[in-house]
Amino acid sequence: MKTIRAAAVLATLALLFPAAGCIRYQEALVIMPDGSGKMTLNVGFNLEVFDKLKEMGMNPEEQEDKLGDEMTFDMDDVDNMEGIVALSRPKSEKKDRWQTWTVTAYFDDINKVKLKDKEGEEVKTKISFAFKKDGDGYVLEIDDRMFENDDMKKADDVPEENQEQMYEMVKQFLKGFEVSRDVRMPGPVTTADGFAKKEGRTASNKVVEAEIKSMADMMKGMKAAKRKIVCGKSDLSGGDVDAFKKEIDEAKAAWPKLKEEMKAETEKRKKAKAAKEE
Repeated sequence: MKTIRAAAVLATLALLFPAAGCIRYQEALVIMPDGSGKMTLNVGFNLEVFDKLKEMGMNPEEQEDKLGDEMTFDMDDVDNMEGIVALSRPKSEKKDRWQTWTVTAYFDDINKVKLKDKEGEEVKTKISFAFKKDGDGYVLEIDDRMFENDDMKKADDVPEENQEQMYEMVKQFLKGFEVSRDVRMPGPVTTADGFAKKEGRTASNKVVEAEIKSMADMMKGMKAAKRKIVCGKSDLSGGDVDAFKKEIDEAKAAWPKLKEEMKAETEKRKKAKAAKEE
């Protein structure tokens, strides 16, 4: 959720407009016939933004520190997840002027999965799911508010002529921009409301740099939406089901130890930050 905020909040031009542009957000959801499955998130940030901030006469060091906090997946993020039974070890990589991290979350029942965002005492559900059998096939409904926040709403209220000025400032930061979501169902997708494309078992949405010609284009993939996917009879083989069961069982077995390690790493990071601020 911290990373989502870094990508979506448009309140501070110096950091948050560039963060909204220099971002890759890739979400891949896989659902098995019994409602179990996994969600893999891959998020990247183009570090060239700090060079551009410097060229604009700004000091990027404070913003780089903020980004470091936002781009670190830790136990605070885990606490904002419901229905998740295990995580893979988060992987972070800095390559070709991009900072990226990847993590996979596993669940036994997608109906119990909720991703939340906590700001002080206020907790908001950012995404929830409803999955059920439908004849021989299956239906998945998604209440998607991942990028919705008060600052996005404020940006919507900006007059059109001002949005054009804002876009002129933003477009230099769009290198590599991508927001994509893929949902892989148990059977062939027949209906994909709220998705741009369906192919085989997958429904998907994708917004990339070349498609963005205005602020409205950049923000359209970040608005709250209700999505619905209907698929036919599962075409997964017994081997496919067994392979996933083995994968999730191994993740569950490894999770208690990984969870303790992540707790220790989170506390260490918080102490280091507090010491730096003193």
